[in-house]
Amino acid sequence: MSWWLEKKFHNFYVRALSEDKLKAVMTVSLSTKQDLVQLRYCGDRIYVVYNSLNWKLYEDYGELYEEKENLIICIERIVPYK
Repeated sequence: MSWWLEKKFHNFYVRALSEDKLKAVMTVSLSTKQDLVQLRYCGDRIYVVYNSLNWKLYEDYGELYEEKENLIICIERIVPYK
């Protein structure tokens, strides 16, 4: 049941990406990018962002928050993978 549900979510995101409702997909590894390409995601719109945090980006957090609100969606697996 979990794999079926997860597959349905992938179809939703693949369609949204192809219709420009999503601008990009971020993932944390090259192997996950390859997995997403196999699931029909557009490879040139998948960006690998390695786990890290640049604290300098948050020095003026209050000003940034008032100027613009960014949205990041985190999608995790429903079933164990590794």
